[in-house]
Amino acid sequence: MSTTQKPYHFLIRRVHSLLGLVPIGIFLMFHMVLNLTALGGAELYNRIIHTMQSFPGIFIIELLIIFIPIALHAVYGTWVVYTGQSNILRYKYARNWFYIIQRISGLYTVLFVIIHVYLLRFGEANFAALQQFLSQPLGLFFYALGVIFAVFSFHEWTMGFCHYLGFDDWTPFSESMVVFIGCSVRRFIRDWAI
Repeated sequence: MSTTQKPYHFLIRRVHSLLGLVPIGIFLMFHMVLNLTALGGAELYNRIIHTMQSFPGIFIIELLIIFIPIALHAVYGTWVVYTGQSNILRYKYARNWFYIIQRISGLYTVLFVIIHVYLLRFGEANFAALQQFLSQPLGLFFYALGVIFAVFSFHEWTMGFCHYLGFDDWTPFSESMVVFIGCSVRRFIRDWAI
């Protein structure tokens, strides 16, 4: 990638980061909490899903707050993956490896979200269908990896955003706290979801 960037590139990167943090990050956490109702059994889960699906204007809300931000984030993120340059062979720092892992997790998350939405929108969105899918080893692996990668990608964007805003540049202690809080949130969401 050229070192000379277009004047609007800075703005596009910030919008991409904000889309990943605000609507998508909030939706990710909300979605995880919603899926926790499955622990309450089929009746509770199906009732919650039915309530969500029968909410007035849900299609417009999903389109504007979920689908469009995810689509924009995914398209630009995929472009970043294919135009970015890795330097892990020259510099073997952990952050360089996280750069690569985030790109891989982002691509897998795009695939996961497409399949997940397809199965739930055009298939059965109920406890029995989800239970059947997750009872198969490949289905369980697919979903577990999707959740782990989605949470990892969200964590990395959060860390990058904190770094960009300078939250980790005040002192070595503040940098350590940003990393600690970020890792704790990632672990909490991941463990909660799986």
